[in-house]
Amino acid sequence: MQDLIDLKLSEYRNAESFENFLFGRGGGGRPAKPRSTSTETFIFGAGKFGRNLVCAFKHAGLALTGIVDNDTSKHGETYDGIPVFPPEKLRDNLVGSHVVISLVANVDAAEKQLKELGLPASNIHFGRKSRSDKGKRLYYYLSNCAIGVLAWHDVTNLDYTVRRDIDLISNVYHSLADEKSKDVLISRIALSLSGETFGALSLFLEEHSSSVCENKLKFGLSFYSPMPLPEFGYYFNQDFLHLNDGEVYVDVGAEDGNTIIPFYEEMFKNSYVPGKVVAFEPDPDTFRILSNNVSGITNVTLENKGIGAQNSILNFRKTQDFGTHRVCGSFDPEGDIPIPVTTIDEYFKGKKISLIKFDPSGEAIIAGLHGASKTILSQRPKIIAGSYHKIENLYKIPELLLTLAPSYDIYLRHLAYHANETHAFAIPR
Repeated sequence: MQDLIDLKLSEYRNAESFENFLFGRGGGGRPAKPRSTSTETFIFGAGKFGRNLVCAFKHAGLALTGIVDNDTSKHGETYDGIPVFPPEKLRDNLVGSHVVISLVANVDAAEKQLKELGLPASNIHFGRKSRSDKGKRLYYYLSNCAIGVLAWHDVTNLDYTVRRDIDLISNVYHSLADEKSKDVLISRIALSLSGETFGALSLFLEEHSSSVCENKLKFGLSFYSPMPLPEFGYYFNQDFLHLNDGEVYVDVGAEDGNTIIPFYEEMFKNSYVPGKVVAFEPDPDTFRILSNNVSGITNVTLENKGIGAQNSILNFRKTQDFGTHRVCGSFDPEGDIPIPVTTIDEYFKGKKISLIKFDPSGEAIIAGLHGASKTILSQRPKIIAGSYHKIENLYKIPELLLTLAPSYDIYLRHLAYHANETHAFAIPR
């Protein structure tokens, strides 16, 4: 098993680097031309795209001199310690300055302006040509860097964890329902051990992501192609998951209702009549958004509660806004909001239930599964469980499902166009 992980990790480590993607000669994958110590690298555009590029440079370990922007009101500002300059700053070192265009529109005008300033064409990067080729890869990498607050950064510790648990990983691997699930498990672990680098992420997504694979098949990898669907569109259309008339969907960690509409759409697409939806969302701010978003849908019950292993009151930490990414809150002993917690077994005692999605944060998924053990045995619902919040969840959540539901088939699928959203699906035989 360790050999399989190491083999995939070697492939990921040898994949194209972020530096080569941006600065490679001719955009054809040839190695980037070595840049001297006098090289200065700038981003053109201090908007959201430019700010996300700053995160990407930081993640890739690349030095960044500054951001240039035509908006005079931004001059003198900093973003994550990177100063914003007027474009004329580039005249200080025309031969040694490299500029990555981060504007979404007006790309041709930006290239023209940079050339008029005296910058060589070879020093202008991510213009129209490279965007039309494989520019979507950059978007996926930026998306992943933007949610870096959720990523696992300590590769040394991750490697220790994997080696410690290698027998468990092997047992889960051999128990998964199909080869694709096994490939997802090995590849997702290797992606984590790679540090989620640009090349590794690109290879992983183009092989395993439901949204990226479908989008690439339809539109290629041009930056200008339509956006891929988010993960929410792929929960209910997997070939092994079959919905039925009267389906009762329990959404644990409902957030803003982002899977409720796709559930109804999939039911109606197959001419099925939905039973009802019961959605649990403990975050008070997010619950208000959820209530507003599904206010026009009948047969939806909303609960501002958590789901756990036992009935209790737990402290909750509110939603946090990291500027480029909004992270829903989580149960935390230092949180200042008391939230009631119930169990699936208690809440649905004597009630029908046929489909459960568990995707709150952290250990809440494991606790929620334990609190649903009687329901799983008696009603045999289909189960979708987020398995990506930390590296151990990639194999410990499938292991728990195999224990709680021994007569189920367990699948692993990766749904999104970033490294999060790897899910375990438990399907009763």
